[in-house]
Amino acid sequence: MAKQLSKKQLVIILMSSLLILLLFVFLYFLLIKPLETEHDRLENDLKTEKQLLEVVQTRVAQMQNQTYESTIELQKRVPVKPILEQFLLDLEKAEVVSNSFISNMSFGETEVTPQNTLEEYVDMNNNDETAEEAQEQENAQFPAGLEKITVNLSVVAPDYFALEEFITTLESQKRITQIENLVFAGTEEITSIEQEINPIPFTLTVSTFYLPSLTDLVDDLPTLETPLPSNKRNPFPTGIKDND
Repeated sequence: MAKQLSKKQLVIILMSSLLILLLFVFLYFLLIKPLETEHDRLENDLKTEKQLLEVVQTRVAQMQNQTYESTIELQKRVPVKPILEQFLLDLEKAEVVSNSFISNMSFGETEVTPQNTLEEYVDMNNNDETAEEAQEQENAQFPAGLEKITVNLSVVAPDYFALEEFITTLESQKRITQIENLVFAGTEEITSIEQEINPIPFTLTVSTFYLPSLTDLVDDLPTLETPLPSNKRNPFPTGIKDND
């Protein structure tokens, strides 16, 4: 039968156990607790960084989307390619809206330079332009490599208001369009109700622009705004119904 522990031995065991416990507590607060605190801090920092990253990514995506939309809108005014088809549709729109008829057109293409543009502008406006306005035009700068498409049109309008509507429609297009020259002659004065109003033939020079040097924006070209197909099998306005 094992001997019972003496009082002195019991005290020694208790003191040893207490010391070991205190040693573990000391080591925990000295080594483990700082590591846990640092781990919690790093986790909180990581969550904060993730939230900041999400905010930045959202803002970058919004900026990219806004830049893309802005680029498309700008190219609706000055594209990086001629997009001649859209320009022709704009001319056709002016023709339809004003009930006029384009009988002939001829195209040309030149490079725009600040000097030439200034000289042309001053020549066209030297009668009513002040010296201050001329100086402002002289200080104006144009993008390098800007190209200009010019078309000479021969048009027949039913009356003066149709002629005005034709020009107004062209100038109101999203794509920057410039009327450089307009020539027409007045009709005879109406002196009786039996006298017919003769149509007004006129010629005008219309220019639009594009910037081919911005090749990195080619993918952002706006889509061509073409009218829907009429689904007609008979292209002539004969009044005869299409065959099934």
